[in-house]
Amino acid sequence: KALRLSMTSGASATSENTASFPLRSIPPQSSLAYTERFSREFLQRWRTRADPLADNVVRELARHNELEHIHDLLQLVRDKSHHGESVFKTFLDSASAMPLWANFEQMERGQHILITYDPIVRLSLSFGSLLGVGGQFPKMADVVRSTGLLDFEDYEMSQQRLARTGFFIVGLATPGALSPGREGHDGILRIRLLHGAVRHFVLRSGKYQEAAEVPVNQHDLAITLSLFGYVALRSLRRLGVRLSRSDVASYMLLWRFVGYVLGISEDLLPESLQVQQEFMLASTLMMGDRHTSSGADLRYSFLNTAERLSTKTLGIIPAGVLDNLMLHLLVHLAGEEYLEGVAAATGGALPTRWRSSAWFLSSIRGWAWLLSLIDQKLLLGSKALYHLHLALIYLTQPDAGEHKLRSRL
Repeated sequence: KALRLSMTSGASATSENTASFPLRSIPPQSSLAYTERFSREFLQRWRTRADPLADNVVRELARHNELEHIHDLLQLVRDKSHHGESVFKTFLDSASAMPLWANFEQMERGQHILITYDPIVRLSLSFGSLLGVGGQFPKMADVVRSTGLLDFEDYEMSQQRLARTGFFIVGLATPGALSPGREGHDGILRIRLLHGAVRHFVLRSGKYQEAAEVPVNQHDLAITLSLFGYVALRSLRRLGVRLSRSDVASYMLLWRFVGYVLGISEDLLPESLQVQQEFMLASTLMMGDRHTSSGADLRYSFLNTAERLSTKTLGIIPAGVLDNLMLHLLVHLAGEEYLEGVAAATGGALPTRWRSSAWFLSSIRGWAWLLSLIDQKLLLGSKALYHLHLALIYLTQPDAGEHKLRSRL
């Protein structure tokens, strides 16, 4: 049976009515609504709150001019904690405390999904989560762009950013890696401290103009978590991956724990897929701009990428065809009515009706169906796919490079 969700209906007012949608469906704009749980006032309140524990650490490091290597502040924090400095010890002790609902055994299937379906997960996260849905939130993108970590005109930097995301996900995907002191848990803490450094430098630069908010606030973090949770699962389903209810529950528990270690308040951590969907509908209504701010940049990025890929094929595959395929995938995962800015940058319409685009999408679905079959039906199939994809990741993953944040502010 298709997994179905409870979601709100209505255009802008608080709504208590629900309508059932399959997970594979993209909720229409008419379904965006605030709810009793996620009112505008509630969400706005979280836009004024950051991460006090991480911010205290960064503030103390900045006081001693020790924010040079922001890509890995964790080891420096540990060294200072060993020397008895309380602000650092408090941060590490808090990060190591486990919530009662954290069950690593129940998270293992969610971890395996990330690697077992790696090729489809990459498409889902890049075109569905980070570009398709994440690009609708201009305030979040503006903060990242101001640091120099997001530059649509710098292809190499964009690839490094995607590589860092890939390494982060691989670090989460090994059973046992989420325990304090292990690779996955450390990776989350490094990003948490990086967020603190970004807040510090952005505020110091004077480029942040939102007087009633803080950069990289709790609401922004919860939206980002939703991109890796509900939105990623929706994209996987739309690309043909079929997961059971227990699979979805395990995956959501995994990302709930990631959010907890990342410093997101438990008031914003999803208890279920339905709750996170409800949160995203309210947040999109509040913050989404249908890519009106990022549409032109996204079109430039697609055209640039298409030219590069076409060159690699010696022109056998025309850049126009590759550009169209990427647009088709973007529309399929984000929804055409949420891509007004991209359509405007394309000339008023999205050219996604080519026969090659339909063939491309069918091929991805066939690939996802095959992976689902091997994973769920063949003896040892899941384990074989996991180790095969993990090996390919390590062999093909490009160098992530270092964050060059300070030089951009």
